[in-house]
Amino acid sequence: MAFRVRFPIPENMSWVRLKDYCSELGLNRDIIIWELEEDSHVLGNVNMVDPPVIEIKPTDDISRLEGRIAHEITHVSLELHGYRNLAEHSEPIKNEVKYISFLNQFANLLHHQVLYPRLSAIGFSLADDMDLVQSYYAAPANVQQMRQAYYSGERFAKAWVVVSIMNDLIRLPDNRHRLVNLITPDLMDALNDSQEILQEIGVVNTLEKYGQSKVIIEQRLGIPSFDYYIE
Repeated sequence: MAFRVRFPIPENMSWVRLKDYCSELGLNRDIIIWELEEDSHVLGNVNMVDPPVIEIKPTDDISRLEGRIAHEITHVSLELHGYRNLAEHSEPIKNEVKYISFLNQFANLLHHQVLYPRLSAIGFSLADDMDLVQSYYAAPANVQQMRQAYYSGERFAKAWVVVSIMNDLIRLPDNRHRLVNLITPDLMDALNDSQEILQEIGVVNTLEKYGQSKVIIEQRLGIPSFDYYIE
């Protein structure tokens, strides 16, 4: 396999560890890497075409760039190995408050349960994730939005808050205490929900556990079951 890069990168960038990681993932096809020019909060995207295309937000920090590429490579590998994405419900369910926000977070969470332990085990940088989590919860408007959604009585709004915090806990495998310290008393109930569900799910490292985690989350949050996306 080979990386076909379509934007300037630091000259001293080494691809050895990323290529070794691809081999470990069983990913034996070329990967095209484009520059991501979207929202500054988005660091990478995946387009599952053939060959797969990943879009990466550029940075001169080699460890962060390597981590961003490794993150999206893992999403590609998971898709190819049967860790499928989620399909939208039909109307009127998908018109409920915060439905799309929840769906996006839920789909990310399912992959991230498998993805982040792999990245952490290899030693790829998670500095981007730490920065994003800290900056998000440092903004009072974000915390207020989550509090209002959690107590709104809307099922997908409340579920969006819980899976968002679950996702942030998973993103910080060695620093969860930092997120706990960032969470204000206003979101403590949501944090407790998130921690309890993660504890019930346990380690997700197989397709069977992946499917079981999906069911546990749906049942605990009282939301309709999602089908998997079929191309």
